[in-house]
Amino acid sequence: MALLTEPDARGAQYACTVSYTMEALVAIGDLRFESSYPSGVDPAGSGAAVSCRSLVRDDEPVQAEFFDDDAGTLSFHFWSAGGFPGFNPLAICDLTADHVPQASEFSAATISALDPQGAPLVPLPAVTVREVFCPTTTTTTTTTTTVPAPVCGDADGNGRVDATDALLVLWAAVERLPCPPSRCDASGDGRLSASDALLVLRAAVGLPAALSCPATGP
Repeated sequence: MALLTEPDARGAQYACTVSYTMEALVAIGDLRFESSYPSGVDPAGSGAAVSCRSLVRDDEPVQAEFFDDDAGTLSFHFWSAGGFPGFNPLAICDLTADHVPQASEFSAATISALDPQGAPLVPLPAVTVREVFCPTTTTTTTTTTTVPAPVCGDADGNGRVDATDALLVLWAAVERLPCPPSRCDASGDGRLSASDALLVLRAAVGLPAALSCPATGP
């Protein structure tokens, strides 16, 4: 077991990220979606200067635009002449909050989606609010909580290893999200790579996989 000192919520200001993903087995040529965010949450930046970044990985260049209307809605637009896989992490945005927001406080809705030839995709592929991550807080009051020791491959810390963890390890490997080696360095070689994500995926589906994370970190 490990001890984690966590700030009390009263008077705290949280620096967080919210990330989005799509798990559709289709090729995307053009995608637009919107996400609402709750009261007490303020995306960094404003308008077209909102602090969001594309996470889409593909051999072809994928363009992206982001917009915050400063009234509770973020808009996202991705497009690629050659198309990109619909099974992909999409974006991550920086925000501050007066509480630790949950993913359920955000929503995501696909507005339009076209295949690489410009034909509408029916049904519209769904976008998911993948995670809200708040690593940094400031406050004057602290409490001490006992948390379980990390499980190798359990990137999201929910106590089990599944395909979602493999996706998170892949994100960490491309430096899109932080992930401690004790959960994500499945090969134990001291670096995060796609090979670690593959090991976690093998373990998640019940195939032989020797997970060897170092016994350090949260």
